[in-house]
Amino acid sequence: MIPFTKMNGAGNDFIVLDHRHEKFEEGSLKDIAISVCRRRFGLGADGLLLIELPKTDTDFTMRIFNADGSEGEMCGNGARCIARYAYEKGIAKEHMVFDTLAGKVEATVRGSEVAIKLNDPSIVEKKKNIFIDKALTCIYIELGDPGVPHVVVPFNGLTDMPLTELLVLGRQLRYHQGFPKGTNVNFYEKLENDHVLVRTYERGVEDITMACGTGAASVAIALVLEGIMKGPKIKILTLGGVLEITIGQFAPKVQHIYLKGDTAFVAEGKILDEGLRKIEERW
Repeated sequence: MIPFTKMNGAGNDFIVLDHRHEKFEEGSLKDIAISVCRRRFGLGADGLLLIELPKTDTDFTMRIFNADGSEGEMCGNGARCIARYAYEKGIAKEHMVFDTLAGKVEATVRGSEVAIKLNDPSIVEKKKNIFIDKALTCIYIELGDPGVPHVVVPFNGLTDMPLTELLVLGRQLRYHQGFPKGTNVNFYEKLENDHVLVRTYERGVEDITMACGTGAASVAIALVLEGIMKGPKIKILTLGGVLEITIGQFAPKVQHIYLKGDTAFVAEGKILDEGLRKIEERW
């Protein structure tokens, strides 16, 4: 049996495991992630978060495994959830720094609201042309180093676009040959009140999720670079709620990017051995 905590940040849901002392075999983590994240057969989640001992002069290390078992570089909403977890469990104080594959992340916990300082962009391609049935001009951004890949695509009429149709286009872009390591896909539409509507197809989850923290930040960065928004605070409307992006520096390059939003503890308990069994194909 494995003790677990389920959390969500703006509807982006995660299973959190304390992996500091009771370690699983490294080779089993992919299968554990697939088992616990699989909806209906497992607990169900977008990803598995592991809190591990620090590798440098930080409070701890965060690892993220997507629902398909792949390990991600970083996850914005996952980082916000694990920061609150660390604070509530006495692992770190309300202001903390932790390691991720994409670099160090700073976080501040204020009740259920958590703000993190995201990794600065390591790659920005302002005019990337992709052809899928028709030519699309988008912005490609990687946050951190190695970076979390995001493509940002303007989309008129996003408010009324059925998610089933958006899913098809998102999947085509996610696997497009123009993105060698795959990419998260963020569609956006600027609304009249200066809020920005965003829908994200997440790599590793392979679906449109309720929210994506690094995706929201990538859209905000793209809007600033295109001169569409001046900031410094940009409100991103996701399916799971509002995320606020603050950009502290615009020139000579975009830096000091903060992501803020609500988090929630959903459940705690133990994952039984049967819940970790591999699911065989059924017919």
